[in-house]
Amino acid sequence: MGLVKARIYLLNKNFTRNNAGYIQVMFNPEKLKITNTEKIKMAGTKNNKTPQASRKRFMKDMPIESQQSESGTRTLEFELFYDTYSMDSSIGMKEEEKDVRAYTLKVTELLNQNKKCQFVWGTFIFSGILTSITENYDMFTQDGIPCRATLNINMKEVRTKRNQLAPDERKEIKKLLDVNVSDILTHIANEKTGNAKNWREIAREYGINNPRIN
Repeated sequence: MGLVKARIYLLNKNFTRNNAGYIQVMFNPEKLKITNTEKIKMAGTKNNKTPQASRKRFMKDMPIESQQSESGTRTLEFELFYDTYSMDSSIGMKEEEKDVRAYTLKVTELLNQNKKCQFVWGTFIFSGILTSITENYDMFTQDGIPCRATLNINMKEVRTKRNQLAPDERKEIKKLLDVNVSDILTHIANEKTGNAKNWREIAREYGINNPRIN
């Protein structure tokens, strides 16, 4: 099997592949840098409804299995190298092909479009939104035409499977979260007061509005 080159696919608003096809890189990146960020929240509660101090106390008292991770954010950073000078020396190029911007603009113009794209290199797939592209031109012809460039590209991941959940699936997940917070409140009430029916006092103590208790 020959060398597999990375590709950048254009995506529609719903993150399906666009009929416009893809952009193939000139040279594969030397490395891919992925940054993961994640934070913990209480199952079935909304961050903007619970005071910060109450959230901390509630997180301390609640069972560890009832703590949930919010959907973590992943970002991808990589560099693409373009060099028309070496290619011209080895195979000969048309005058308009010597300008490296004929290749880099295909990528940078994505920022002026819908910014949604998918980076694919072999089995590595990353779908998301372009957040920034930095261009560095470090070699020019005698006529001032750029012939060597590096693009530093940053993307923020969009998890398409979660975003495309059917309405019934979203309702089921919400129902599970509501039941989960109910179990937590009754558990803490029973531990602190000896009576699970005192869950309302616990809810008020932790600033939880409108908890659903069956």
